[in-house]
Amino acid sequence: MVNVPPLYIVGAFIPATMIAVLYYFDHSVASQLAQQKEFNLKKPSSYHYDLLLLGFLVVCYSETSFFLIMILLKWLNHSKQEEM
Repeated sequence: MVNVPPLYIVGAFIPATMIAVLYYFDHSVASQLAQQKEFNLKKPSSYHYDLLLLGFLVVCYSETSFFLIMILLKWLNHSKQEEM
């Protein structure tokens, strides 16, 4: 991980930020549509827990995705060695 060029890190950060923003806007639009007066809904006490859970899952996935990719690459290299 130390030998990763900074350009690759910036290149991975851009699409990750775009996906996080899209999730946030999706949550915001869906919650605004659900809160229209014609539906007669009230905000429950757990109104913001889904956004908190989504943020928690993004953090957990970002911490573990490196290890998942490393396992996949190790498995692919192992299967190539068996073919030889």
